[in-house]
Amino acid sequence: MMDIDEFSLLSFDGAIQSLRKWKIIPYKAFHVVSPETHKKSYTYKYVTRLIKAGIVRKLKLPRTNACVLLPSKKIMDDFNISLTKEQFTHDTIVSYVASAFVGLEQFKNCDLFFEHESIKFNPGSVIPDIELRGIDNISGDRFKIAIEVELSRKAFSKIDDKLNKYVSDEDYDHVVYVFTNLELFELFKNRISTDIETKTKKAIQDKFSLVLIRDYLLLEYSILDSRCFSGGKEGVVRDFF
Repeated sequence: MMDIDEFSLLSFDGAIQSLRKWKIIPYKAFHVVSPETHKKSYTYKYVTRLIKAGIVRKLKLPRTNACVLLPSKKIMDDFNISLTKEQFTHDTIVSYVASAFVGLEQFKNCDLFFEHESIKFNPGSVIPDIELRGIDNISGDRFKIAIEVELSRKAFSKIDDKLNKYVSDEDYDHVVYVFTNLELFELFKNRISTDIETKTKKAIQDKFSLVLIRDYLLLEYSILDSRCFSGGKEGVVRDFF
């Protein structure tokens, strides 16, 4: 690996800022994530240059053909980027989900923020894994959407507490919960549909959408056809977004 010189930092500033923001970038989505304009077909050459410059690491995910891009150790140290082994699986899925949403036409011009960015500005408030801020193409109204990636089962008290916090938080117009596990999806769906008190059920159903993804590695191609429960109705993502 080459030492990172001042020229490299300036030449690849956009890529470095993307790595700093995302921490983990799906390789196939790099052309969407990077603020530097280049065609998808140029991604391989560009990433190769980043690797040679000692800015990025390319990692193959276990038992898959998928690859992700990580900041080099030098970049992580210089920019104080933290990524523990415990965070890796969760943050990898979060990155795939984020890239899938920003790849959609209705969200392509949105500002995107991750939990590690937002927590600096909203200490003490509910902080989603991903936050999308944008302007509605039809109405022209500003909107803010919270996206939560839920991977493990929690006690009903914790689920209800977070749902109610989002309902009372007027800062978010809508909340999307994303699941990779059918059992968890059904648990939250039943919680929202039947188990929560009637007085709050309508408010929760209006504000929340639940999305089930079977294979997050293919999410960039299938998000619109992913199973979705929204407004008390079942369908796919394209029916509601």
